[in-house]
Amino acid sequence: MITANFIRNIKMGSLINFDSNITNVTIDSRKSTSGSMFVALPGENIDGHEFIKSALAKGAALCVVSKNWAQQTDISGLPLWIVESPEKALQQLASNWRNQFNIPILAITGTNGKTTTRAMCEILLGKKYILHCTTENLNNHLGLPLTLLKLTQEHTFSLLELGSNHFGEIAFLSKLCKPNAGLITNIGFGHTEFFRDLQGVAREKEALFQALPDNGISFINLNDPLIVKMNP
Repeated sequence: MITANFIRNIKMGSLINFDSNITNVTIDSRKSTSGSMFVALPGENIDGHEFIKSALAKGAALCVVSKNWAQQTDISGLPLWIVESPEKALQQLASNWRNQFNIPILAITGTNGKTTTRAMCEILLGKKYILHCTTENLNNHLGLPLTLLKLTQEHTFSLLELGSNHFGEIAFLSKLCKPNAGLITNIGFGHTEFFRDLQGVAREKEALFQALPDNGISFINLNDPLIVKMNP
C-alpha cells in the first residue's frame, strides 16, 4: 500500500486532509473504490477534475488535482494531493514506487508482436517466477505508471510492454521503469507519420537498449537487420 509518508517524501506539491493508505491508483473515476487514489487528468474533451466528487463518493481516499483547479475551488475538507501537474505526479509516484523493488524487469518494445511476445514470456517465466505484467494496452506515459504501481513485494519478475508513437517516448518510459533487460521484437512501418521512416522507428526503439545498465541484457532479433545494427 502507498502511505501518506511515501507521497510526502516525493516532495511534490502539498498533501491535505489525508493521513491514510492507498490500495490502488486509477485515472478513471468510475473505477474508484474504497481506498483508491484518483488522478484527475485534464483532457481535450473531458477534465478529470469534473469527476472528483464522483470518485470520492465511490470511496476514493485521495484525489490528485492541479494547483490551478484547487485555487479556483472550495476544497474544504477534501483529501487532496495538490500538484502543478497530476500527470507528472502520477509518473513520479510510479518511478519512486518502482525504485523499491530489486527484481528482474524485462521491457519489450517493437513495431509488432509486443503483446504476443509478452504472453509467450509470461507462459515460460511463470513456471519459475511470480510475475508482474502489463495488462491490456497499458504501455504508454499513463498506462506504464499505472502498471508499475501494481508491483508488490510478492512479485519476483516484471514483464513490461513499452509503446511509442513519438520520438523520446521509449527513453522516457525506460527511465520510469528502469529495466535490466530489453527486447525489441522488430522494426516496421508503424507510426511512420511521426518517425518518418524505418530508420526513425529504429532510433526510437533503440532507446530501450541504451537505457539498460552496464550489466543489462539485450535480446536481439537476428532476423531484423535494423536491430542487428543497434549497439546494445
